[in-house]
Amino acid sequence: MYNTKRIIRELTPYRSTAEIFQILGEERDSVFLDSSLVNDLGRYSIIGRNPYLKLLKDGDSFFINNIEETEITFEEYLRKYLQNHKDENQTDLPLVSGAVGYFSYEYGRKLMEVASGEKDIVSIPDAVLIFYDLYIIEDCKEKRTFLIANGTETPAEELLQKTEEEIQAGDQKKLSYINSKDTSFDIEVFPNFKKEEYKKPVKITLSCQRKQIFTGFLAFILYSLSSVESSGTGEAVRVPKMAMPSSVPAFSSFQDAPSFVRWKVAVAVMVA
Repeated sequence: MYNTKRIIRELTPYRSTAEIFQILGEERDSVFLDSSLVNDLGRYSIIGRNPYLKLLKDGDSFFINNIEETEITFEEYLRKYLQNHKDENQTDLPLVSGAVGYFSYEYGRKLMEVASGEKDIVSIPDAVLIFYDLYIIEDCKEKRTFLIANGTETPAEELLQKTEEEIQAGDQKKLSYINSKDTSFDIEVFPNFKKEEYKKPVKITLSCQRKQIFTGFLAFILYSLSSVESSGTGEAVRVPKMAMPSSVPAFSSFQDAPSFVRWKVAVAVMVA
């Protein structure tokens, strides 16, 4: 069955999903599937916004939009929902509706009744699926980006106009920082996990121009951290201001940074 309420519109001028997510990514439960390798297996990047249904299974508990459900199981609810909401994708895009989420290995092991010999040291839900009313899909190969509004909770045209306005407003906000005063702040890091001194964080003062924060900020931090050695004293280390062009992608130096830096920054991003 095809969703006749759906509207698909190409975003003009072209904008990458990485740029768009910097503007729209603060929405709760929004998702960004980034295809950093542009090839036949990594052609599309996807943003999901305007969530309307969140299914979460955590052990024996099942939650629908954060409200516990006791009358039906996660599996049965999902089965019925998909049966009642069949949709047909008549485009060349990888998806136009549906959910983004995960099923954990632990969930699969429980379903197959396979015992685990490993201690469960990380506590996360067994499964999470979130259905979105709006998808933003970038064809990284063709350099085209599409807005897909399904009209499930909000009329499709209204949702498209709102999204386009938010992107434009984000652009204006970004421009307002250009030529503003410099800014600096302190963060604490653990520069060297191989030494005993890793237990003593080093305070680093970062300085950068505001116009560099949006696209070069994370790369700026990584370049700074990669050159710092732990003194084990907790002393403040002054990092000189670096010239990071605003065109540098936010994650350009991520793979080049030492593994301990990548891990620490990843945790910081997730927690933030």
